Amino acid sequence: MIRHAEAEGNLYRRMHGQYDSLLTPRGYRQIEDLAGRFESVHIDAVYSSDLFRARETARALYERKKLPLILEPRLRELHFGIWEDMPFGEILHSEGERWQLFEFDPWRWSVEGAETMEAVRARVTEAILDIAAKNDGGTVALFTHGCAIRAFFCGVLGVTTPDGLDRIPYVWNTAVTRLICDGGVTIDYSGDASHIRSGLEMSGRDRRDRVLDGITQTHHVRYAHGESKSGKTLYRALLGDTPAGVLELDTERGAGRGEGWITGYEINEALRGFGLGVQLLGQAISHYRAIGREKLCLAPESAEAAEFFIYHGFKGSGESAAPALEKSIAVR
Repeated sequence: MIRHAEAEGNLYRRMHGQYDSLLTPRGYRQIEDLAGRFESVHIDAVYSSDLFRARETARALYERKKLPLILEPRLRELHFGIWEDMPFGEILHSEGERWQLFEFDPWRWSVEGAETMEAVRARVTEAILDIAAKNDGGTVALFTHGCAIRAFFCGVLGVTTPDGLDRIPYVWNTAVTRLICDGGVTIDYSGDASHIRSGLEMSGRDRRDRVLDGITQTHHVRYAHGESKSGKTLYRALLGDTPAGVLELDTERGAGRGEGWITGYEINEALRGFGLGVQLLGQAISHYRAIGREKLCLAPESAEAAEFFIYHGFKGSGESAAPALEKSIAVR
């Protein structure tokens, strides 16, 4: 059982359950590391959640081993209802008590339209047992998601109260858990990410835990939506109640070509270096995907800005007015 590689929700700090998010460049590096781990391991079948980030991660195995990919919707991530694609900063600001329940007492957590922890545990367990029965005696790779794995672990280990959650291991992106299914389910080992060559890449997590000038201990931004003086869409990023930056979008430009243009992008100088800027990129992607755009475009104002966007998956564009960079935001 393998967790998907890093998705945009992880990087952009948005709640992505069954929202069909993309993978980040770092996620694709993790996939290559995963492929190396399994290069000499025999696999009889590969199953995956039908969400893009899981089935794209599964390419590490099924394409190289020339196996069909079998999609299993019961391996999907927990559905977060009205929280889907919300910025973490907004959830923490407006629904902090519910967030605490989700983190530390998920059996009592509920959000409008969301699945329960028990429902996720039941469907994932059912799927795993069905797959094991169909592949008796074989070695099968399953690709699923973090909360789905957490719920499954709780069921296998009999954890039903907050006091037991410290027995549930954290599972990093592309971490591997080995299950032995012989009538029941035994966890041989869990959450092994030793194949990731660059380590667990926790720098972003460590950075979020640093106190930022006494403003907050969690560096998750939320957004105030409005219009600029020129009539463009404007998002003002807030860190708690402190202004953190501005994102400006020209939704008319390139609409006929499926483009979504960023025309303003700034983080307050005192708050740079804390991983806030990439969250504005996530907001732009969310905005444009919601209205059917397939490419995100911008013209960086400096070499330093261009380097930032290229690092996050943008490439030179031969179709739009130069100098321009673009990034696909469509699920394939």
